[in-house]
Amino acid sequence: AASAALVALVAIHGAMALEAAPGAHAAAAAFAAAAGDVTSSAAAASAAVCWKGTHVRGVGKPISWCNTTQHLQKSGALCYPDCKAATPPFDGVGPVCWQECKPGYVDEGALCRKDGSIITYAKASYGRGAGYPLTCPPDTQEDAALCYPLCPAGYYGVGPVCWESCPADHPVDGGALCCDNKADCTSKIEALCAGLPLAVAEAILSGGNATKIEQAVITAIEAVLGYVMPLCSAA
Repeated sequence: AASAALVALVAIHGAMALEAAPGAHAAAAAFAAAAGDVTSSAAAASAAVCWKGTHVRGVGKPISWCNTTQHLQKSGALCYPDCKAATPPFDGVGPVCWQECKPGYVDEGALCRKDGSIITYAKASYGRGAGYPLTCPPDTQEDAALCYPLCPAGYYGVGPVCWESCPADHPVDGGALCCDNKADCTSKIEALCAGLPLAVAEAILSGGNATKIEQAVITAIEAVLGYVMPLCSAA
């Protein structure tokens, strides 16, 4: 279906020229025959290159975790050591631990006031350091300040997508591709990026020449079929 759509796209630009050009019917017949030959050659060429398998791991969550096994607690956007045990207990607010008021006293910020009286005393306090950055929970991975589930074995994560690691028989990493060697990767990427636009341009600039339009359509078929490659995990 994709190759047929591309054939139609290229043919539209040269339709009027084809209609008037000598040998137009012969050219049209040649297109169909060429498609079969191109399919076979494209399949053979793709053997050296394969698509990486992918696995979607969902939307990342903001970093918001403190490692409680290291006696850290979250306060604001940082992790701080737990306040020391005491009676009355200490409560952490950012980098400072403040002791709670004694029974019968009212909390007034940094002071404790005796209930029904003006008698006050200053809360005990101490610093607990500058704090540590928040992290991702266990069994998750940080990527670009977000936390994602770990990828399955044999995959690596980039944002919300897990990409298959290149197998031993296609060891060269070409982004979404794995290749036998660097030259194969470079050639395939160039073909995928430039093949179809060049084919359309050739058809537009054919000047009504049926042979040139035929070649442009064949090039378009080759460009589309270039995307037909096995998954690396199934190669």
